[in-house]
Amino acid sequence: MTEKTLVLFSASYPYSVAAEDTFLDPELRRGIHLFSRIIAVPSRNVGTRNTTFSEIIVEEEFATRFARFKSDMLFMLRYILKAVIRKEFYQDLIKNWKRVLNPLAFLKTAWVLAAACLLEEWLCEYIESQRIDTSRTIFYTFWCNEITLGLALVKKRYPTMQIVSRANGYDIYEEQNTPPYIPFRAPTFSCLRELYTVSKLARDYLAELYPAYADRMFYAHMGVEDPGFSASASVDGSLNIVSCAYIVPVKRIRLMADGIIAYAKKAGNRRISWTHIGGGDSRAELEAYTKKNAPANLDVRFTGYVPSVYEFYKTHPVDLLISTSSSEGVPVSIMEAESCGIPVIATAVGGVPEIVNETCGHLLPPDPTPLQIADGISAICESTARGADLRQGARENWKTNYNAETNYTLLYRNRLESPAG
Repeated sequence: MTEKTLVLFSASYPYSVAAEDTFLDPELRRGIHLFSRIIAVPSRNVGTRNTTFSEIIVEEEFATRFARFKSDMLFMLRYILKAVIRKEFYQDLIKNWKRVLNPLAFLKTAWVLAAACLLEEWLCEYIESQRIDTSRTIFYTFWCNEITLGLALVKKRYPTMQIVSRANGYDIYEEQNTPPYIPFRAPTFSCLRELYTVSKLARDYLAELYPAYADRMFYAHMGVEDPGFSASASVDGSLNIVSCAYIVPVKRIRLMADGIIAYAKKAGNRRISWTHIGGGDSRAELEAYTKKNAPANLDVRFTGYVPSVYEFYKTHPVDLLISTSSSEGVPVSIMEAESCGIPVIATAVGGVPEIVNETCGHLLPPDPTPLQIADGISAICESTARGADLRQGARENWKTNYNAETNYTLLYRNRLESPAG
């Protein structure tokens, strides 16, 4: 074992509220032996604590301070005042003055730098109290956000720091934010040794916007484990459709429902079953709407949250997964489906065109109509032979591009293991 330390900053890992264990458990499984110690620093310590890796040190003091920062206005104001007297604040305002004419963007700029100042204060104390050798430590942020900016501030005091970050979605695309603006991009990127985006499309997007930092931007696909089985297709002429997503507006589940209803109406007497896996506040309303409008040949089931989608795939025939999101990174639901050999229909948004293509499914336009969704279902489900080819293609695409064993082993051995870069 090498005498190196990894400090991992995340939204909540090892706590469950941000559901990051889906990615970080398989990632850490490949990297944990490469470091003498791993320290996890969640921003929120809410929910069930994951105990997969008992050897990981969980430092919770920052989460306590961050919770107070978000709930105690006087405490937050202290850091807002620290932020607005820093030169970084005015440099960003001047550089992006047209954007910060929006009052919400101005307030966001102050809040982000204030949160970064909070992290800076805590981490400087922690480095000193724990006697951390910053030259032998990788500081790794799972999201490229205000926490990464905080590390940039700390690096001014400890210039030997090695900072690596991932970027997965909202921290890539400004339009996924309210207001649609991400402040302090240049100072954040300038502190990084490497930035790993969730897709090549995301890497190219950021490199075009910030060419001065393109040489430190890479794409590193995430991945899921081999489930050890392939899902079965329907054999009785019926069609079994699955969707898997939390029910929020960005997932456009009602649009999906309208598309499936449109397909069922033109499918004649063919039995169609649609199962939606995932909860959300509007679940009951959506289920009632779909059942009210479904033709007689369409059965609808909303399961709510399930602990493992693989159990469903193992025990039920599944012919395709469908996704109609308006914005995505690279969805884990699609990785999971393809690992089981399930073809996918999905909107061409974010990194989705990298994981869905004609060999494993069908891409919909970014803003499809219900009829286009119905036509997409027809395109991959009307031929048994094509369906079999797509099932094989889905499994091969997972194996080649989204296999956790391959992707995370390469990430840690080739990059994160070496503080020297």
